[in-house]
Amino acid sequence: MTLLYCISREKIAYLAWIGFVYVCSCVLVQAADRDALGPIPPGIMDPLFSPTADEQQAPPTPRQQRPTRTIRQTEQPSNDSSGLRAREIQHHLAEAQTHDRAGRWRSALTEYQALIRLEPNNPSHRLRAAILATMVHQHNLADIYFTEIHEALGYLSPNHSLAWVEALLHLREFERADDVLHAALTTAPSHLRGRYYELILNQRHQRATAAEFWRDRNLAEQIRVAGWIINDETSLRTWLTEEGLRGLITTVLGDVSPANMRPVFDALRDAWTELERENWQDAITQLRTAQQRGASQPHITLEIARSFLNLDSHSTATLLTLSILEAHSHPPELAYPAAYILIGTEEYEQAAEILQAALDDGLEANQRIQMALAYALAGTGDTDKAWPIIAPMAEEFADDFRGWMERDAPHIRAIRADPRFSDLPSRSQPSLQINAR
Repeated sequence: MTLLYCISREKIAYLAWIGFVYVCSCVLVQAADRDALGPIPPGIMDPLFSPTADEQQAPPTPRQQRPTRTIRQTEQPSNDSSGLRAREIQHHLAEAQTHDRAGRWRSALTEYQALIRLEPNNPSHRLRAAILATMVHQHNLADIYFTEIHEALGYLSPNHSLAWVEALLHLREFERADDVLHAALTTAPSHLRGRYYELILNQRHQRATAAEFWRDRNLAEQIRVAGWIINDETSLRTWLTEEGLRGLITTVLGDVSPANMRPVFDALRDAWTELERENWQDAITQLRTAQQRGASQPHITLEIARSFLNLDSHSTATLLTLSILEAHSHPPELAYPAAYILIGTEEYEQAAEILQAALDDGLEANQRIQMALAYALAGTGDTDKAWPIIAPMAEEFADDFRGWMERDAPHIRAIRADPRFSDLPSRSQPSLQINAR
């Protein structure tokens, strides 16, 4: 008999367990990353795959025989033993989840292996076992489980595919890693962890990398990837040449040497903390420290400019913003953060020009881009051009729109002063006191 005698039922089980598996992984591995790298703002580090320092020292699992396309199914229990078997399954599942939540991943893996023997047709047990095996560096075992799941179900989610890629990288199965990664990025082309693995494999095979993707990463994403590079440095030195490692770091952060990775990471992380606390001057100091050590991605300069904006140093904020756009030939992806700063410094004409050029170049006209353009146009006094954006926004996002209109800025006052403003839906109108300004 094959693994899945009722494939649709098992697909449903797989999807139902994804949420549980993902949440457990987030909690456990974020704790490991904090131990390795110190306090990290929420959302900065990767939720799934990096093992703790102790687990990185664990010996590899001996190479095991690669599975066939089906998995042997245990004999079905008799009716007399079904109750006992159900209680045994419940016991192992409770133990597995307890160990999982407590970060005892090797013990959790043992319990899931027992569950696999008891319920060979349940893909969720193999899925969690595969992730746990990756986390404790039993990469051969992880590869076997991921292969079994994929061959039985015909697919894996992007996150689970990327856990498989990590196992394959450690096994130096670079061609297979390329194949699995390609499928994951086809489904989720902007997945940051996936693009990081793509960069590793491109450096390994000396292939060109889409530098613009990395140029456009914001500060939080740069901190996240810098943390991965630090955690993975030992492995990266075995997968890549010294030149390849330097090329990887340069693509992500700029001209930062491997020896400066930790100081740059610390400076960027501390800058993020100061930005969250609105300690703008301290944030500028940390960001410039990172720049002095070679970090040169444009979002670092834009965060410095934003900090000067919040310190009311408008001329400095404007100069920095325009200089970074000029240095990078006005890429569309930098248009919104740049325009945000220029609107704040009341350089409305330049903000409108940058946003319109970016939209003409194919930048997605999402809510925030459109509203920024409306603000810029209103700031120039051209509310006629702004109104085809403003009216639908007030209708579709009434609650948000009301909050936006309660701010006090020249472009907001220009919108409120337009005679058409009173015709907008009442639920999008700010308070009478604000409206009367």
